[in-house]
Amino acid sequence: MRTRNVGINIRVSEKEKEKIARNAKKTKLSISEYLRKLAVGHKPKELPSEEIQTELIKMKEIIMLLDYQTKMFSGDELKAAVIKTVDDIGASLFNVQRLMLHQKPAKNNTTKETLDGDN
Repeated sequence: MRTRNVGINIRVSEKEKEKIARNAKKTKLSISEYLRKLAVGHKPKELPSEEIQTELIKMKEIIMLLDYQTKMFSGDELKAAVIKTVDDIGASLFNVQRLMLHQKPAKNNTTKETLDGDN
């Protein structure tokens, strides 16, 4: 079991603290865990927004429905069910794309950003 019992205190500006907190929140990590990962050279990935996660869950449910439909229907019924399901998947993918385009893009290299103020 890992024990963390040594503290490291750093001074940052209010603006830097807010930016660190925002970035940590995007990755669903605590500020301490976020900074620990950065310190050892790992850049935590930003997780998809709740809206995107909801759309991805919808797509999974639609795919499960498609699997069910292929077992229950045949002929023209199956064709109609598959076409509707594919349309639903397309609409959900469009929603994910729309949501991703409206999110602020993540910077490529967070570790290059200074945390020590006006240097």
